Amino acid sequence: MHHDLVDVLIIEDESELARLHAELVQKHPRLRLAGMAASLVQARQLLHASPPQLVLLDNYLPDGKGVTLMTDPVLATTHCSVIFITAASDMQTCSHAMRSGAFDYLIKPVFFQRLHASLERFMRFIHTVQQVKVVDQHALDRLFHLPAAEASVTPS
Repeated sequence: MHHDLVDVLIIEDESELARLHAELVQKHPRLRLAGMAASLVQARQLLHASPPQLVLLDNYLPDGKGVTLMTDPVLATTHCSVIFITAASDMQTCSHAMRSGAFDYLIKPVFFQRLHASLERFMRFIHTVQQVKVVDQHALDRLFHLPAAEASVTPS
């Protein structure tokens, strides 16, 4: 099962940026481009038609804010993860996205290496979820990238 391709939906209204993200996804051996949307309306249509496992989501779209998709039933019922890629650098948007379950939050302009690292971290997460049936604290710390020394707390 870990050889299955992960479908990725790109929601980005800047066509050149969307194309660059699509190229990165298409070059990855375990990712498959499921579609591209330039608006919330298009995004909802694609989410209904063929739910992906991962969404690369911009916040500033012509018909609203991408962060609103995080609590929209159409995204919640797909059980997919979201990587925000946006110029929104205000703490309120970032906090809302993270509280709503964003896997990662990247502020534009995004460096290729940072987006690639986020995609690789997501793929490791998916692999772990598919392979591990019962977790212990060490496994959870690895999922959340917490070194054991930092994760351990001395009782007071």
